[in-house]
Amino acid sequence: MIGWLADLCRLAWGLLYWNSAKTRFRLRAGRGRCPCQSPSDSGRAMETTCEASLTWHQQDRFRRLCPLLKRNASGELRCSVNTADVRPFWGRAFLIYGGTFAALYLTATLGYFTLQRVIGIPVSYVTIAYPPHWPRIDLARSQYFSQRADRALAAGQIGDAEKSLTLAYALDPANYPAALKLALLYQHAQPTLSDNIYARLLHEHPAQRPVTATAWFQALLLRADYATIIPLATTALSADSAHEAAWTNALLFALRHASPVQLEKLANNHEVPPATRAILSLEFTARTQPPDTARRALLEASVASQYFDYYRLSRLITLGFGSDARALLRTSPGLSARDRAALSLEATAVLGWQTVLDGDIDRLLATPPTPAICEILAVHLIQHPDRARLARVFAAVSKNPLPATDAGYSATMALLVAAGVNQDAALLKTAADSVQKLAGGRFRTLALIETFFLRPPRDARIEAILPALQPLSAELNYALLARYDRTSAGPPSASAFPSVPRASSSASEPAPKK
Repeated sequence: MIGWLADLCRLAWGLLYWNSAKTRFRLRAGRGRCPCQSPSDSGRAMETTCEASLTWHQQDRFRRLCPLLKRNASGELRCSVNTADVRPFWGRAFLIYGGTFAALYLTATLGYFTLQRVIGIPVSYVTIAYPPHWPRIDLARSQYFSQRADRALAAGQIGDAEKSLTLAYALDPANYPAALKLALLYQHAQPTLSDNIYARLLHEHPAQRPVTATAWFQALLLRADYATIIPLATTALSADSAHEAAWTNALLFALRHASPVQLEKLANNHEVPPATRAILSLEFTARTQPPDTARRALLEASVASQYFDYYRLSRLITLGFGSDARALLRTSPGLSARDRAALSLEATAVLGWQTVLDGDIDRLLATPPTPAICEILAVHLIQHPDRARLARVFAAVSKNPLPATDAGYSATMALLVAAGVNQDAALLKTAADSVQKLAGGRFRTLALIETFFLRPPRDARIEAILPALQPLSAELNYALLARYDRTSAGPPSASAFPSVPRASSSASEPAPKK
């Protein structure tokens, strides 16, 4: 075995060495000493010893390198040509080298292909065997780790999912779904890393900017990172015109934590769409002028924006002009039914018309409550807590349970949050049982939620538990952040200018309809 291996090694280097030596000999036209024949012999065919084969364990094996070595009539191995006719056999060398390489390459690629398929990586043999297709191997591995992450997420194995998504993204930076999922997983535990991924996705995947910006905004909102939301929303307003209303609302909400100077600067920024600039100018007036001046500006303004009607009504309400808002509700065609119902409740509450408010709530509950109705009422009861009204909502839902859908689950979470804000332990437990039933598993964060709402620590911040409350609608998240906000300068209340009369909000409560 050792001799065979030694001869194999001699063949490997000898193909190159002896053919090179013979080539040099031929270039000298056969003059000089022959590199492979014994110099003491005659140099004639079938008489001259092959000196090159003498070191081989079995001389016959040298014939694979040089077929000129043959046995004479006496059975002795001799060179079959005269010295002048000694020549190289490069074709044989290339054939042996090529065949050996092909065999090794085939063995290696088949082995690697088998290994990848056993692991589960969806790669074809052509991809492995054809070098120009080698970059596709990383793409296939990225796809494999993405699928593995999906299985881990389905099983609740967040750590394994993070590792798999990290590998998937590293193998294929163009794997947008994997990168987005990774950013979502990192957004609470490692927000800086998550923000870096989101920023990179915005730059590298322009076609997906609306999706990326929305996901990033939701992550920033849950941790109340308003300083980052402002430039993100400003950029998104230009890139995502289809959702201009939502981005304008997000920008205004974040600007509650900014100075009037920054607000004025954005109102004059020509990179912002004209309609949004007009609304920002109105907001600047509302923030810096007395309520009566702001009221006149809001009532006289006309902005070609889907968001304008909602903004004007909600801003009049926050300034204390509920009667104006209720009057405009009848002449504002740009409002959705959901926004109209929510603003009507808010305006009535600001006016203090409790009987009318009870009637409005009863009308909403007159038919089996839908998830949208439950969310509208939950937002209202977060802004204006009232246990009796909350109990009526829960009673209506108990008679007509919400559907076991994503919308139903989100609405049930909204009711749970409303119960927490109203510090009603019994209703919170009722909502928690419903959430657990809809989720089909244990409500692991219930204790954390109960502690925050029912036994809140002095330094409690809603951002600490907001991720555990998801999924909630944007309105619910805004309402919770506004209620528990301790840092916002916010819009000035009407009492900030006590010398200004507010006749428009002093209307008496209408008599209940009989």
